[in-house]
Amino acid sequence: MKILVDGLPRTVGGIGTLIMNIVNTSRALGADIEYEFLMPSGSRYIDILTEKGEKFYLVPPVSKTKEYKAYLTKLFNENHYDFLWFNNTSKVNIYLPRIAKKVGQCKVITHIHGSSIEASGKRKVVMTILDKLNAPEMYRLIDIPLACSNVSARNYYRNKKLLDRTTIIYNGIETDKYTFNEYDRNAVRNELKLADGDILLGTVGRLTAIKNYPYIINMMKDLPADYKLIIAGIGEDEKLLQSLIDESGLSDRCKLLGIRNDIPQLLSAMDVFLLPSFSEGMPFSIIEAQASGLPCIMSDTLSDELDITGLVNALPISGEPKVWAGKILQLDIGKFGRLEYSSKVRQAGYDIDVACRQFIDILSKA
Repeated sequence: MKILVDGLPRTVGGIGTLIMNIVNTSRALGADIEYEFLMPSGSRYIDILTEKGEKFYLVPPVSKTKEYKAYLTKLFNENHYDFLWFNNTSKVNIYLPRIAKKVGQCKVITHIHGSSIEASGKRKVVMTILDKLNAPEMYRLIDIPLACSNVSARNYYRNKKLLDRTTIIYNGIETDKYTFNEYDRNAVRNELKLADGDILLGTVGRLTAIKNYPYIINMMKDLPADYKLIIAGIGEDEKLLQSLIDESGLSDRCKLLGIRNDIPQLLSAMDVFLLPSFSEGMPFSIIEAQASGLPCIMSDTLSDELDITGLVNALPISGEPKVWAGKILQLDIGKFGRLEYSSKVRQAGYDIDVACRQFIDILSKA
């Protein structure tokens, strides 16, 4: 079985994590699947794929329509694939599934990871129009509809027959890896130079507008000085967020950590996890946080599907950040027995082995 994978982004994040988790786990399970990847130039995943010896193709940007279509036509003429695994959140790119079906004669898997178009301003208007215009053809091209959550499925598959055929594959994680660890907690807190009584708030994700990180930075003004905030990730809003931190006089309490390879350890060090996003599909970060036994506060614009352990509180982001600050002050941080929660997340079906076996089973029956 040979699969052409599209959707690894330029920056390391949730979609890329799920794709690579499924690729690596399917091999560990002994599945007879060969993966190749379509990659945008400048992606951080290029180094990861190169290091692992994966085969990938650097494609022209979709905006260069003629070049993009010509490249794909040549690729599908010269290679046989059983499936195109098309990971996305919108129907803007109709060319890839169209060419995959017409030229490549392969089956199209659409795997939806978001609950809205992640753009703003004029770009969002254009993408929304294209999304609607392309919908009828896209629906006809899809052989296997997948989504990470019910809210993502309903947002993308607005055709009832297609929606009824959609399979939800949970964003599986290596649950054992995220089990709370006291040694890791102390090591990271020492690295961050935290005092014993400091309360560490944190979040993990791309530094981009849809994540709404200015909200929780502004929230810090309404919390005592022993409450600290860390944000792990990179993105186009890094300078904007750092400027906000500096201008607010919070540089000693709020830290942008950049890319980290020790997310499980960071989660063990935290006391509360925050997710103030405007929209999300099923973000890895809040699943990982719950596996670490962290009380979580998320925006009430997100689906209640994200609460898989009872640790999640949903609060509005339409008003003043002091509402979130008030909730944080009410939390009894010490009451949570954190060691038990990784098994709860596994039992809820969010383990990567479960997700990967489900993926393999669907393909074997297609």
